[in-house]
Amino acid sequence: MAWDETDLRVNGRWCYLWRAIDQCGKLIGVRLAARRTANAARAFMRQASDTVRLSHPLTIVTDKTHGYAKTIGEWNALSGQEDAIRHVTRKHLNNRM
Repeated sequence: MAWDETDLRVNGRWCYLWRAIDQCGKLIGVRLAARRTANAARAFMRQASDTVRLSHPLTIVTDKTHGYAKTIGEWNALSGQEDAIRHVTRKHLNNRM
């Protein structure tokens, strides 16, 4: 799964458009948020995981936004070692978006 966000103007206000895709490039989720914080990342991860209930992500590729690492770390702490998500943060690796 790859996550990315971009900023855009909606009715004159800056917002963040969050997107997630799977390994085949299929769109998993989209969310529009006013801020790029750990809370927004947490809400987006919850929404994306609800969309793909039958499969659990093994790896999530993101840029180096701090909210991603914090959210995935919290998710791993709750889920246990066997369900831990590997977090890969490499510049341009999530550009399949």
